[in-house]
Amino acid sequence: MRTYLSIATVCVTVLGLSGAAMAGDNAANALDKAATDTANQTFTSTADLAPLAERLVGKEITNSAGDNIGEIQDLAIGPDKNAYAIVSVGEFLGLGGKDVPVQISELTMQGDDVVLMSQSTKEALKARPKYDPAMYQSYSESKDR
Repeated sequence: MRTYLSIATVCVTVLGLSGAAMAGDNAANALDKAATDTANQTFTSTADLAPLAERLVGKEITNSAGDNIGEIQDLAIGPDKNAYAIVSVGEFLGLGGKDVPVQISELTMQGDDVVLMSQSTKEALKARPKYDPAMYQSYSESKDR
């Protein structure tokens, strides 16, 4: 009886440790799946963005070359009913930044990093149209109500 209990304890311990080691990979895979699923659907409620917002808001974004290009401030639903990350670019010491919408389908996860799937630079993102809160349904604003 003790032998079976010991074997069971070892199995549970090994499985637990391997599960913890894979947790980082699983989180990145889950986020990639969430981003893919989000990119392939339309939205009517910002509540649908909650799981993705919890993982993305506050994260720095790099481009595929590894250059830091901004930070995700919020998620929103655009006029086309697609999900967007609202990215602050060009900010220095809290000044001179511009918020631009970036469609979620343009982003991917590499480990814990959020990466824009192109070589776009800060300057290229700053050249995009500015985020207009009147045109988008903000996740953070709807959550605060």
